[in-house]
Amino acid sequence: MSNGLSANYLTTQESLLLSLAEQYLKLILPTKILSSLESYFDEARYNLEHNPANTRAKSWRNKIRVVSETIPLLAPQMDPEVLSLISEALYEDRLITVEYYNAEHKRHTATVMPLGLAQQGVRLYLVCRFDGFDNERTLAIHRIKKVVVSTFNFKRPQDFTLEKYDTDGRFGFGEGDSCFIEFLITKKAGFHLLETPLSKDQIIEECEGHYKISATVIDSLQLERWIRGFGSDITLLSKIRDHNVCSTV
Repeated sequence: MSNGLSANYLTTQESLLLSLAEQYLKLILPTKILSSLESYFDEARYNLEHNPANTRAKSWRNKIRVVSETIPLLAPQMDPEVLSLISEALYEDRLITVEYYNAEHKRHTATVMPLGLAQQGVRLYLVCRFDGFDNERTLAIHRIKKVVVSTFNFKRPQDFTLEKYDTDGRFGFGEGDSCFIEFLITKKAGFHLLETPLSKDQIIEECEGHYKISATVIDSLQLERWIRGFGSDITLLSKIRDHNVCSTV
């Protein structure tokens, strides 16, 4: 590749990279940076579409795809201006005042520190800290109706990282608490857990027609939904959190 990007001298590899970046990263790139890259995206598209030497690179885009593990849903309607302002404030570490509605359709107004932006399936979420509080919350971008960016900057909390927020199961509606679960699952429904374990400490015992599986996982609503999704194919034997039995079947 060249020493630096130039919209007039993009190589085949650079054109393909930019084409894929525009396709998969456009919602989580800072708006200002995305705008500044428009000429590169345009040139990349032109190179792939009209240069016969780039036929293989062009076809590569049709040979790869990020697929959903669940029933595919249409993306919720988002206000582009809202996303742009949130992206700007997140990039500049500026406070914002948001007007939004929650899952119960109740409207609220709050001043928050924007700390992170996460894409989960077709939804975008803002991880933030409300003014006067010392914990983080998640707001769905499509439920935010108005954003006012403050001229004041804030100091990011030293104890917060988006990676830890994710690994603590917060996007699965958990509070970061681990639990030890033990369950029986039919071999047909549970075979994939031999290939993709629930955790590093997962233990599998093979029984007649079933697997007996134990693992330490994040306790969350997402975990409950996962278990219920197997219906009669799974039997929860125990669930232990903080050394206390939470539930047994």
